[in-house]
Amino acid sequence: MYVDNISGEMLSKVIRLYNDNFIEINEKRFSRYIHLFNKTTYVYTDHNEVKGYCLYFITPSISSGRLKKTATLYSFTVDARCRGQGIGVRLLQKSILEMRLNSIDSIILYVAKDNEAAINLYQKVGFEITEERRDICGLGKECYKMEIAFDEDIKMIFY
Repeated sequence: MYVDNISGEMLSKVIRLYNDNFIEINEKRFSRYIHLFNKTTYVYTDHNEVKGYCLYFITPSISSGRLKKTATLYSFTVDARCRGQGIGVRLLQKSILEMRLNSIDSIILYVAKDNEAAINLYQKVGFEITEERRDICGLGKECYKMEIAFDEDIKMIFY
């Protein structure tokens, strides 16, 4: 079992996992994002089976006269049959470490307020709720913006 960047042979398996878990974003857009952001798409595999993935995109900005890079966790899931096995933690930890090693200043994500399991997972790996938003996680849905800022000391447990 390992976490690595997506490769060509994994693409159809990641799309299947995406389709099994999400209905509100279309598959064509998701596939295009995987191609555009393949260097920041991480996949957890075990015996050539995709058990989870996370896809980030990077947004540069200027802050205090220096370039600041923010990664947004755009899509993340673990196969429903594999949840509760620590796969999500390992996948997030590895991808967060990669972000740190590549000079990312912070990572943000948006999660529905009623998705307690995901909120707990994100908090476990160091994300903090920074604000409440509406309509980002779906029309009419309440969600949280969560963030890890790397200029602060973050606590991550590595297994």
